Order: sequence, then C-alpha cells, then structure tokens
Amino acid sequence: MIKISDENSRFLGKANWNVFSLLKRFDIITVLSVWLVMCIVCSLLFFSLNKSRSEIYAGYYEKMKPGYIASETVHSDSAYYLIDEEASEEAYLRAQLAVPPVFCLDLVSAYQSIGNASALAADLQKDRDSFLSEATDLGLSYETASQAWNELSGGAGFFGTLITQLAQSISELGLMDDRTVLEYQDDYNVIYIARSSQTDASDMTLTGLSSILTVSGVDDYIRSRLDYASDMASDTQISLICELVRAVCVPDLSYSEILTEKVRDALDPASSQVAYSLVPNEIIVQENTIITHEASRILFLLSKLETSVPALKAVGSILMLLLVSGGALLMLDYFCRNSLHKFIFMMVFLCGSIVSDVLAWLVIRLTERLDIAFSGVLLPVLVLPLLISQLTSDRKVGVVTAVSLTASFCLIPGTGVSTVLFCLLSSVSCIMLIRYMVRRTDAVKHWLFTMALSLVSLFVSMMLANASLRGFFVCAEIELIAILIAFIADSALLPVLETGFNIPTQFKLRELAQQKSPVLERLSQEAPGTYSHSMAVADIAEPAARAVGADAALVRVGAMYHDIGKIDHAEYFTENSSLVPSSPEKSHENINRNLSVAIIKSHVKLGVEKGRQLGLPQEVLDIIGNHHGNDVVTYFYNEALKLHQENPEQYGEPKIEEYAYLGEPPQTPEQAIVMLSDCSEAACRSIAKPTPNKIEKMIRMILVKKIVNNQLNLCGMTITDLNKVVKSLSESLTGRYHSRISYPDEVNKK
Repeated sequence: MIKISDENSRFLGKANWNVFSLLKRFDIITVLSVWLVMCIVCSLLFFSLNKSRSEIYAGYYEKMKPGYIASETVHSDSAYYLIDEEASEEAYLRAQLAVPPVFCLDLVSAYQSIGNASALAADLQKDRDSFLSEATDLGLSYETASQAWNELSGGAGFFGTLITQLAQSISELGLMDDRTVLEYQDDYNVIYIARSSQTDASDMTLTGLSSILTVSGVDDYIRSRLDYASDMASDTQISLICELVRAVCVPDLSYSEILTEKVRDALDPASSQVAYSLVPNEIIVQENTIITHEASRILFLLSKLETSVPALKAVGSILMLLLVSGGALLMLDYFCRNSLHKFIFMMVFLCGSIVSDVLAWLVIRLTERLDIAFSGVLLPVLVLPLLISQLTSDRKVGVVTAVSLTASFCLIPGTGVSTVLFCLLSSVSCIMLIRYMVRRTDAVKHWLFTMALSLVSLFVSMMLANASLRGFFVCAEIELIAILIAFIADSALLPVLETGFNIPTQFKLRELAQQKSPVLERLSQEAPGTYSHSMAVADIAEPAARAVGADAALVRVGAMYHDIGKIDHAEYFTENSSLVPSSPEKSHENINRNLSVAIIKSHVKLGVEKGRQLGLPQEVLDIIGNHHGNDVVTYFYNEALKLHQENPEQYGEPKIEEYAYLGEPPQTPEQAIVMLSDCSEAACRSIAKPTPNKIEKMIRMILVKKIVNNQLNLCGMTITDLNKVVKSLSESLTGRYHSRISYPDEVNKK
C-alpha cells in the first residue's frame, strides 16, 4: 500500500498568502484610502463627544432650572465678563418700542385746510348762494350754512378774515384725527412731531399726546383764541365760526413709520446691554438654595463659551483607531486570503465600520439627554459582525470585526470596562450561534438565543457599572429592540450583498445544493451517468471537506455542477456508455483521436460557460474550471504515445500540452477536494470486487499521481489534510461500493 508521510508543517507548495494578495493595485489603493477616511472621520466624530468646560456648564444648566432647589454648588472656574446677547437684544427691542412714534405734518392737508377757509371767506363776502354751496360741499348742513350766512354776512370781512386766520393757525399747530389719538394713548403719553419727512431726529418736537389738537377739540381751541373777541361776536356767532372752521380743517398729522424707525435706530444699543462679571471661584449657584433666573442665565452663557478639548487627544484617537482597524484589516486579509471576494469583504468591513460608528455617534447625541443607566445598549455592535460573518462564512472574521468595532467604541467618552465587556460578550455570542443556522428561517431561533445571552451579558455589565434594577429593566427593553433591529437589518442587507456581488454564502450554497436547477434536470435526463457520477462526487466530497475544515457547502455545490459541460456531448463520456447504441456514430471509435481529445477537454470550458449563464458564484465556476487542473487526458495521451512508439515514422511524438486540460491546478482546498473526489469516484467504479484496502489503495495512487503532476502545489493543504481527505473518501466509497453476499439464485447460476 502506498503511504504518504504525515508531516503537519509541510505544505505541498509555497504558502499562498502575502499582504493584500489577490487584490489589484487599484483595489489596494481604494482599501487604504477608505481605511484612512474611516479612521479620521470616526475618530473625529467620537472626539466631538468629549465635553469641554462649556459643555460641563451646559450640563449644569440643563439640570438647574430657575425656581428649583440646587442639588450642588457651582463655582466659576475663571474670570469671565459675560454679555447676554439675547437679554441685551430683548432690552434693546423694548427700548426701541418705548421710543414714542413720530407724526409728520402733512403740508398738502395743511394747504387744503387754508384753501378751504379762504374759499369760504371769499364766498361769505359774495352772495348767499355761493356761500351756501361752498359750505354744504364742506359737509355742513343746509340749515347750519343758512344760519351762518344770516349771522355772519353782516360782518363778512371781519368774520372771513377770522375764519382764515384760525384755519391757518390750526394747520400750523397740527390737527390729529380722534381715532388716531385713541389708538396710541394706551401705549404712549408723548409723541414726536416732525415738520416734514426730511426732519432729523434732533429737530423733532416731543409733545404730550394729551396736548395734541384733535378734531373734537377744535371748538375749545377756537373759543380760547376768541376770548378777546367776546365783545365783538355773540355766542351764536362764535359757535357758527367753530362749525365753519371745523368743516374747513383737514387732519394733517399722520403716523410716519419711516421717521419712527429712524428715531428708534438712532438709539444706542450699549445703553441696553446686559452683562455679568465673574471672578475665579465665585459662587454661581449655592447648594440647597433656590436657583434664580440670573444664575440660570449665567450658566447658560458659560455653556456657550468657545472652549475646546486638547487637539492632542484627537491625534491620539486617530492613531489608536489606525492601529486597531489596521490590525483587523490584516487579520481579515489573512482569513480571506483565498477568497475571490476579499476586496468586497474589506469594503464591507470598512464602510460598515464607518456606518456603525456614525450611528453610534448619532445615537449618543440624540439620547445624551435621556436618563439611561447603561449607554452600551445603544451602540450598534451586532449588525456588522453578524453580517460579515455570514458573508465570509467565517466566524473568526466576525469576531475580529466585533473586537475592532468595540475598540472604536472605546473612544466614546464615558465608555468603561462594563461597556466593553457587554459589547464583546453580546456580539461574540451572537456570532458563535451562527453555526446553528442552516436555513434563513433559523434566524428567529438565532434571535431568541442571542437575546438570552445578551440579557445575561447586560446583567453582568450593569452589575459592574453599579446600576439599579429598574435601570436594568429599561436597558433590557432597549436591548431587545436593538437586537430585533439588528437582525432585521442583517436579513435585509445579506441578500442584497449576496446577490449584488454573487457571494457564495452558506445560505446561497445550501439553496443551490437543495434546489434542482434546469441544468441539473437536463443533465439527469440527457446524461444520466454523468448526473449519477456528479451526485456521488458531491456525497463523498462533502464529508471530506468537513474533515479538513474546508467549506463543505461550497464543495458540495461545486461537485454537483462540476460536469455540467458534458450535457451537449454526453455520448462521448464513459459513464454515459448506455447512450452509444442509440447513436453509434457518436463514439470515439468513429471519430478522429484529436477530435475526441477536444471533446473531452471542452466539457470544462462548456461547464464554466453554462455555470456563468446560471449565475453561479465565481468560486463554483473555479471548481468547474479547475476540477481537472492542467493534467493530461491520460487515456488518449497513452494511446498516442503507444502509436508513436510502435510506428514513429507515421505517428509523431505526442505533445503533452495538446492533451492537457485548459484549467489551472486547484488554488483552494475546495477545488482540490472536488478534483480528488471526482477521480476517486470514477476510478473506484472500475475496481472488481472492491474492498476497503483496494479502494484506499486506488485513492492513494490517484493522490500520488496528482502530486507528481504538480496538481496540488497551490491548494494550500498539508500532507495531514490530504491524508484526512483520503481517509474520508475511502470510508465514503467503501460504504457506497461495499461487497455483498451471493444470493442462492446467483450461486446456482455459477
């Protein structure tokens, strides 16, 4: 029996991991750029959560409201001169509103009043009809106008001049409508009077509102002016003169918004400034005393001062995150060293870290005013580790991500040992439970187990934080909601990334392994031997993959689809020999040897093309393309070599490259396992009276041949791994092709 040395440390070829191997230069630049951006942005975000001196005063201001009893004493840490801009502005606005309104003398109205008086005086000296017409036009009743004519026409010259002089005096003094006085008398006792719209504030006259002449006060004004003429005019005549003057005068004092604003804008803001002066260690609020409005305003003003945390702390945060995330990135690069989606995984890690840190920052900012006993429950620590674990099908990557994310959360001010412990325990326990997820519906069971373990982690962490039992129940409710949101987000994001980048997650591989695709259906009908062989290879390759810790689901799917390229030429392959009698022309005996070789070799390329049409993941396509490596088609190569040796003149020496498959030697353990399983299953079918020893010997011969032909140099498997594969394949094939006793009918025939 052929034996292979068992050396745990010896590889068949060089180790196939270098930093950022399998990545293009552009991908490396992209990863490094996003990594730097992540470290800088996230560090600065968490740095912004550090409380400066002003933020400490802001905390006091939030807690200490006017009218309440102070729970502690607050001192001034330095000398301050605080200007209360808001209070000063309010005081300035109040001072502006206290400035009396400005009323401007309307010259047009004044001239109109004088013109009306002159016209009425002129008509009084003419004839009755003209006077009556002018008086009634001014609004007097006909009876009053007639009485005025009868009483005043005898002294038309004297009374006409008197009416004109009185109207001119009233216009110069200014006349205001009664409704305007009523509108302003509740708010102002005095007003400014400007002779024109161009009058400066210094030239305006400040007049008491009660002394302003109104339409209703014209009679009193006239009577006071006519005291000297009491012996020249009767009371009736004086009353009629009052009626006439009141009719000819038009109110000529109107509110001027422009001049009012001009006066108010001229007010000095400094005169209304509200300021507070503090000395170091001055008591702002005394414990157990009522908090005054002034003390509250001082705390508010102190909270608005521009103070900052030392910039050196920001530099330290960036360096710390660079080290932690850089180490995580290198570990992710190592764990995914053979993955074709390494770049995608790195970008998911980096972008997910940015999103998680931004969400953490937002949550802390939005909830910093809430009284939550333990802030660790608010941190989004589950989604990214859970998502990347399922994407990479590697829980170690999830653990690395959880540690990196928790380390970044350590930059949040106030984060202690209890928070770190909770984040690590809850996220790692969630990741470890992934092993029990077989179907997507198992997410509910996973969620329940994660909840239970997270609550235990929360209880332990809150005990360390010395939190109350009531706080635990509040945090437990928040944690249950956070876990539910995390699982919903994971369930939504995983199919998107899985489909968008065609990543072979365990869920997708199990779906591919369980469903019967149209290609496999067609394979079972048109190439039943190949289909049977493919299913047999899948059955024996899967436990072999588990034996060495390879991706068993990927191996099974790759084995199921590895020979789909044989569909179009099924009759030319030995396992489908039952199809040859129906198509005798389609046998290798009836065609050129070179064409036979081409047909045999082509099934690899055709299989890759059909797999690509089906949308199979690239990892499965690589198994299809490399399941023969670049080994030779042995049967036809040996036939050609035999003909050359028998008749070298007629047959040239065969070239190995013409008989070699066009694939590459397996690059991963999964590809190597499918190759060995494929050859072993086919070879063991030819063993007469198979026994465990014969089967194992056959498999080891195949393994030696593959090693000699350099087909396993790059697969990354040790001799120990290959021995485990051989043992697993031997056990599986022994169970499949075991010998049976002869039945009586068979004995009689013999």
